[in-house]
Amino acid sequence: MKSSMFTVVFVVSVLCNAAARSKSSKMPVEPIKLYYFPPSPPCRAVMMAAKAMGIELEMVLTNIIEGEHMTPEFLKMNPQHTIPTIDDNGFILWESRAIIQYLANAYGRDDALYPKNPRLRAMVDQRLNFDLGTLFSRYLNLYSPVLHG
Repeated sequence: MKSSMFTVVFVVSVLCNAAARSKSSKMPVEPIKLYYFPPSPPCRAVMMAAKAMGIELEMVLTNIIEGEHMTPEFLKMNPQHTIPTIDDNGFILWESRAIIQYLANAYGRDDALYPKNPRLRAMVDQRLNFDLGTLFSRYLNLYSPVLHG
């Protein structure tokens, strides 16, 4: 009996906490459109961050091998023709790190992923910049010949 009572109390507590979070969270009114290409690590980073924050995305496959990022419609939205790109109810943004930071600032339930404390945020920014300036460029240098012959 104690075990089942504990289970009921636990489930009710979880549901109440989830309801409170959903009422207090600032989620987008409509799903954010994510223009993406599945093999792209930056696209996957945005997808993982959105999932961690509970943000619903409308996935818009953009096949860069077929040149879909070079269409007049895409270029009008993003003249740099890069993915990932998001459309949050008319607000267009590209570059994975900028998108992740925007999602955390606009829709994050708390600051667990992107802290508000300046020193903690600086450490996160340091890692993002290391990835951008060092790690990802080395990844591209290593794998580009394999991927593109």
